[in-house]
Amino acid sequence: YRGGIDLSGVLEIPTREATLEVTSDFDAREIRHLLSPNGQKWIDQYAWETPPRLNATGGARLPAWTDPKPDWRGEVKPTMHIDGHFDVDEGGFRGVPVVKASSDIFFKDMIWRLPNLTIHRPEGVTRLGYECDASTQDYVWDVDSVVQPKALNPLLNAAGQKVLSQLEFEDPVAVKGKVWGRWHHLERTGAEATLKTGRMSYRDQPCLSVEAQGSYTNQFFKIFKPFVQREEGIVQAEALGIDATEGFITITN
Repeated sequence: YRGGIDLSGVLEIPTREATLEVTSDFDAREIRHLLSPNGQKWIDQYAWETPPRLNATGGARLPAWTDPKPDWRGEVKPTMHIDGHFDVDEGGFRGVPVVKASSDIFFKDMIWRLPNLTIHRPEGVTRLGYECDASTQDYVWDVDSVVQPKALNPLLNAAGQKVLSQLEFEDPVAVKGKVWGRWHHLERTGAEATLKTGRMSYRDQPCLSVEAQGSYTNQFFKIFKPFVQREEGIVQAEALGIDATEGFITITN
């Protein structure tokens, strides 16, 4: 399995408290055939040259010993807690390659947290913070990134790929902002961000630099104080609005 896994645990019989310590560097893809269809779909998103390294401790309170039909999801999961860290070299996610990635991992009170997910790519570093309520599937991403947008093409749907194909970036894009929503409910998605890049072009129209602030809620984009510098001059506006459902664009000078 190109590595190994060390496990140690303690079970307190009177309190039913179970704790576990894990150290792992084995290739989880080698046991893909043992996973459920959802598990296989999840692990297929990832690729790596050498297996990720994981160190974690965790625990939970087990059901009453006399309970013949315990409610694992409703009774045990809320008591679970995890405190860990992972790092991986030369990997990828859904076809997007990375040089290396790492993060702490926490789970407590039904909340997942990855507070310092750091992803290195040739053009720069992306720093993310992630929090998700396992009960509601509500999530928040904090984003501080320097990225080449073309590298993200495999993550986009057909419409997104079409838009990206009309853009060319000589310089990476710096993005800082926040994305929130509920998994599997796109209508709840919202975002706010600032964006800055250097040389780029849209439909073969070159720009020397582009800056903007923006937000997205209720399927409506708002772009504040867009700034575009071209050789012949500067283009500015107070605000730009785009209705994603109706296709309307409004400009305020």
